Amino acid sequence: MFGRAGVGGNPGRGADGRVVLALLGGLLAGALAVLVATGVVSAPDGMEGVLTAGSGMAMSSGTQSATGNRKRRATAYAGLTGALAGAVTTYFVSALHLRYMGTILQSGSPTRGMFLFGIVALALTGLYTVTGAKFVGRGSGFVRRSATTGLAFGGILGGLFSLFVVPALIGSTPSSIDPAPTGVVLGWAVFGLVMGTTYASVLSEQPVLPAYVRRNGTRAVASSLAGVYLGGLALIIIRPPHLRFVGTIIASGTQQRGLIFLLLVGLLLTLTISRVAGVRAEQAPFSTGVFAGIGMTVFGLFVVPALVSAIGGWPLQVPIGYFPIAFGYFLFGLGTAASYGLLRRREIDLVTDIRSTATLKGLLAGGTVGGVLLYVLALPHLLWLGTILRSGSTGRGFLAWFIVCLPLAVIIAAVPGRRFEAGTSSLDAGTTGLIYGLVYAIVAGAALVPTVIDGVTPLQPYPAPYVGLGLLAYVVFGFVFAAVYRDSLPLGEPQTDFDAVGAGVGSRRARAYLFGSTFGGLVGGLTIYHLGGPVYMRYIGSLFKLGGSFEMAWVAWFILSLVMGGLFVALLRNKLDDYVNSLIMTTSRNRDLRQLLQPALKQASVTTTATAVGLAYGVALAVVLGAVGLPLLVENLTAFSMGPAPNLDGGTLLGFVLYGGFLGAGYGLMLEF
Repeated sequence: MFGRAGVGGNPGRGADGRVVLALLGGLLAGALAVLVATGVVSAPDGMEGVLTAGSGMAMSSGTQSATGNRKRRATAYAGLTGALAGAVTTYFVSALHLRYMGTILQSGSPTRGMFLFGIVALALTGLYTVTGAKFVGRGSGFVRRSATTGLAFGGILGGLFSLFVVPALIGSTPSSIDPAPTGVVLGWAVFGLVMGTTYASVLSEQPVLPAYVRRNGTRAVASSLAGVYLGGLALIIIRPPHLRFVGTIIASGTQQRGLIFLLLVGLLLTLTISRVAGVRAEQAPFSTGVFAGIGMTVFGLFVVPALVSAIGGWPLQVPIGYFPIAFGYFLFGLGTAASYGLLRRREIDLVTDIRSTATLKGLLAGGTVGGVLLYVLALPHLLWLGTILRSGSTGRGFLAWFIVCLPLAVIIAAVPGRRFEAGTSSLDAGTTGLIYGLVYAIVAGAALVPTVIDGVTPLQPYPAPYVGLGLLAYVVFGFVFAAVYRDSLPLGEPQTDFDAVGAGVGSRRARAYLFGSTFGGLVGGLTIYHLGGPVYMRYIGSLFKLGGSFEMAWVAWFILSLVMGGLFVALLRNKLDDYVNSLIMTTSRNRDLRQLLQPALKQASVTTTATAVGLAYGVALAVVLGAVGLPLLVENLTAFSMGPAPNLDGGTLLGFVLYGGFLGAGYGLMLEF
């Protein structure tokens, strides 16, 4: 071995070549094994037989196929959950070792160390499934034996990697940062324990945790988060420095650590309520919340300053002299206890509940779309959001954006989402979510979020109320979340009776949407460009901050075409058969329409109907967006000006109409043929 490397430094001149080759070979074999086991890649019969020997993943029959699918799923879940549990444990018991591991990736940071930990953990999972797992017999005690085997497997091999291979790769470990061997091995042992337990549980189709533990655990976490949202937000607004003092109880005086302390207190509070007053909380959640709020008020005024003085080293007055802080602790106790009582009353398992899954899907979809919109339209606001998580970076801004949107997602799912039925289309649900998003943008986006940002960064005040393009992201989030949430609920969605849109309708609809939006966008864009004038394309591009060139303006127009096409598909999706029947009935009663449309309806009823609806949609776009919306948006959101509304330029309005018509024609054509 040659050279030395400190934390944050680059590796030395290198490691012993044989050690490097051995490490790379082991990682390659493990990665290949986990990829084959999870079905990400396929291997020749001979190779797959070697890699999956004893694991039963050869799929030569229907039963073997089902078993193989279970083992792939078990391997994937085991690797991901084990890697996460082990990395988090290592971070808490020996974060310095993760920084030390990070130097292998040329940056001594815990983030890169956790990334490398995850890669090695996935490789070890693959090795475990094709080696150690085959020695664990099935039957009674299968999960327990697999957990024990996994613990030994992860602790030994992972410990060897951290204590011997890592120093060999980056040089001798300096004595000043020598990681504690016990803490390092503990992290890998946790990885192995979770990995083995999850693998056996999924493979035997048994729950990893008992149902009552899973239900109570998720209720406790969700209730504590609700309390932290209410109480923590109130404390940040009322007295920003207070949470910094609270943070010293854990490790350092930051508001984030203070919120973590409140979360831990909330977990203890829910545990106490479940043991002492669980039935009362279920029957009267809000009155229980009031009593809990009074208790938390006493805790915050008397116990917290005593803990800060004894552990954090900051002498605080007991009780706290600034009495309004009591209101924040009262809201914390009220929110935690009331949320726990409501969740217990519903008797649902948040992990397996279909509405919880729909909420998660909606949050991911709406948060992603809204976050990208923030990045394009209001990047400074996204960066300011990142300061809530201690760093004004884009990555932390995206994470903070999801956290900010979580209450809106819960509100929509709990209030209007409970009333969504089979007859509720995704467009109707999205419209409801749009209204909620608009209200949330005014309350949270304009007032609460800037106040929180200002409290977190007192040296750099943020203007409140916030009035800017970033508010549109909240509205868009509400629309996308509600639409995806409704689409994820199995509420007996009506299906069309036409043969043309029968089997495989989901994938065909996606292709029809893309083709129709692109086809309509091309025809409509060319019409606007040549008849309305190139400047109108730049007006459209300016809405996306892309009006500096005609090429980027065309990109903006096609983005807008996809958005408008998505609304059209949502409008038409569940009512296509009704529109076809209505058009046929109307045509049969009118002689002129019968002569004009009957041949087309006989040959292509879906395409003809979609074209007619698309033309109507295009007219609506021309009036709402082309004539009124576009000039107002350009005037107020950009440095350009189209003149006073309404815009009566015939070429531009015709472009929107033709866009709608060709959108419908392309959509119906792809769907029917």
